[in-house]
Amino acid sequence: MNKTKILIVEDEYIIAQDIKRSLLSENYTVVGIAASGTEAFDLIEEKKPDLILMDIMLQDDINGLVIANKVDKEYKIPVIFLTGFANDSILQEAINSNPFGYILKPFEDRELHAAIKMALYKSAMERKLRESKEFLWHVIDSVPDYIFVKDSLGKYVLVNKALAGMFGEDPKDIVGKTDADLLMKAKIDCNVFKTIFSNRESTNNGKMLSNITQKLSLIEDDEKWLQVSQIPLRDKHYKGGEILGVAVDITNIKKTEILLKESVEKIKFDEDLKLELGKIIKGEEL
Repeated sequence: MNKTKILIVEDEYIIAQDIKRSLLSENYTVVGIAASGTEAFDLIEEKKPDLILMDIMLQDDINGLVIANKVDKEYKIPVIFLTGFANDSILQEAINSNPFGYILKPFEDRELHAAIKMALYKSAMERKLRESKEFLWHVIDSVPDYIFVKDSLGKYVLVNKALAGMFGEDPKDIVGKTDADLLMKAKIDCNVFKTIFSNRESTNNGKMLSNITQKLSLIEDDEKWLQVSQIPLRDKHYKGGEILGVAVDITNIKKTEILLKESVEKIKFDEDLKLELGKIIKGEEL
């Protein structure tokens, strides 16, 4: 039995009842009928439908286009418009609200049912894609390394939380900006940053752009040692010039290396000192 919950938003009683009859004949669950925008919002919040059949012109000042825009942004519920208006301006407004279907009145039951099946399928695919993207972003933002993608103009296309935190920004606020836009207020040694994060021309047949180790001075903070790798992205989505960069914080490794070097030098110094003292003592004995 089909348990898909559908809300009907239609201000003409006879049409609304006819749609309800048609839906029940296909074993859909009709969670309610709203004749106004206010009723529609109340039922959407209360019933959480799986799909909404939406008339554009309703009884109050809140039309179906306004409702659909809010539903798309806040609820991600698929909407199919049912309307007797076919002019270009109405159609364009409807398209801008990202509907899952648009049916002109009068319509046959088979048209309605086909539109519902297509909308539910498209909604399910979009939900899976959205969940995949959310999981991917969770993984990227969980990585402590600095991850970024730049386009051919040096603008950031993608930035994870770790790198955004270096600028004191939210990742979404960095997208579309360049280093020049960000470094003016960043607590970073600008010259060094430009050296290690700048786009570089490929010198290895498009495989590796750069793989360098550089000390980065942070104002009011400790120094960081970063190992930065950059590679070009080339597929159907990235036509050329885009760069994927990963900067790994190797500060602890570098500090250990420095301490080890200092220890070795101290040991060598102590041995040299002992040797000299030995010579002096031998000289005195003679």
